[in-house]
Amino acid sequence: HNDDGASAIECRMILCVKENQKDPPRFNEYYDAKLTLGVYGAFDEDKANRIREQLQLIASTCKRKKIIFFFDEAQTLLPGESTGPYHTVLWWLREHRDEAFVGVFAGTLLGLSMFQVAKDPTGFSRDSVRTYK
Repeated sequence: HNDDGASAIECRMILCVKENQKDPPRFNEYYDAKLTLGVYGAFDEDKANRIREQLQLIASTCKRKKIIFFFDEAQTLLPGESTGPYHTVLWWLREHRDEAFVGVFAGTLLGLSMFQVAKDPTGFSRDSVRTYK
């Protein structure tokens, strides 16, 4: 999926998995990376930082300035009642940097479409207050 050298866009297939979850068969054929989510205990800033570190590590392997992250099994980003992992990914994607990142979320939960970051009165989502709850 990144074979076209003429394209200015780079794509990465990322599998969202829970801690201690085994890789699916032929993982390396279909995915570029995995995002491992800590599911034990309440979601907190430490878990958010671990997610951000993993995303940064994946991003460091990208060579182009326009990057699409495809998150497969994205329902894993909504463990139980917490939207923290999902919001952490959204905030990371929205950070100001030289590269432009877009996230595409694929999963089996319609709930992914119901959790949006509340907008700041300025109208710019990057000005909104971060939340890990």
